[in-house]
Amino acid sequence: RWLIWTITVKASKGNWLVGNGPGAFHVSYGRAMEKFFQEPQNKDLIMRADYPDYAFNEYLQLMNETGILGLLLVLLILIPVLIVQLKSRQLLGYALLSLLIFACTAYPLHILPMQILLVVLLSFRRRCLPVKVNKWVIYTISSGIMGYLIYCIPFYYTKVRATQEWAKQKRKIEIAFMDFRHMQDFERYYPILKDNPRFLTDYGYYLKSRKLHGLSIRILKESLEISSDHNIYILIGDNYTMLGNHYDAEEYYKKAHAILPNRLGPLYALAVMYYETNQYVKFHKIAERIVDFNPKVESEVTRYMKYDIMNILTLLNQDHK
Repeated sequence: RWLIWTITVKASKGNWLVGNGPGAFHVSYGRAMEKFFQEPQNKDLIMRADYPDYAFNEYLQLMNETGILGLLLVLLILIPVLIVQLKSRQLLGYALLSLLIFACTAYPLHILPMQILLVVLLSFRRRCLPVKVNKWVIYTISSGIMGYLIYCIPFYYTKVRATQEWAKQKRKIEIAFMDFRHMQDFERYYPILKDNPRFLTDYGYYLKSRKLHGLSIRILKESLEISSDHNIYILIGDNYTMLGNHYDAEEYYKKAHAILPNRLGPLYALAVMYYETNQYVKFHKIAERIVDFNPKVESEVTRYMKYDIMNILTLLNQDHK
């Protein structure tokens, strides 16, 4: 948690007042994490590196996305209601306090049931400061909010249905080990889910598997505008490799490794590209790093990568002799 919080604070630098923008946490965190692990004093923390979906602290994430102004606005709404409820010894006041404490180490306000619970807890209060507002102002504001919600419901429902259909198809593919989807499926979902980085990454991967490398790169770069997942950089590097653009491929593989330096995948992809393009000097340097590399989580995949690279090294040494 402390590492995530530290990087989140660093990701907020330069935009303290208004933040990086709603939903910009993933991109700003990835860029800050890359710079963080380039600093020599942070090398010992590399094994703890990960790419979280949330900051595990709602207040820090709120500050990252909306700045100090946004954080203060939320606190100005929450704290007075909390004080009134606790002073009147309402049970719901303690529930609200528990939720706000829980938000210091987790992400409850990004979960829909918790969001509903927060609204319910804020609505129950016995006493509050008297404020006189013209009833027509209240009617106008309430009507505007209701009208906006009614207008948004069809779009929200369409997005939920599209997300469910796409996720269901993806689960079937994982079970069947066969991609039975068609281009029309992604083209149908794209206008609705183009703000979903997981969908865009899946779309880019599908296009890569169909050898539509140029279109895959375009879709994956759209995903990078809302996410800094190192897997996206690897996929873009794979596409550039297939197109014969080894310079750009190298840059994206290195970028993927810089974001999560405790992952073996980017180094392995880089080593394979060097070997297949006869860049043996560069290959040897990367191969030595891979052989001595200690991944964060060792698995069959990481063991295969090391084994494959060691076999290639053996073959090259035999050819050299």
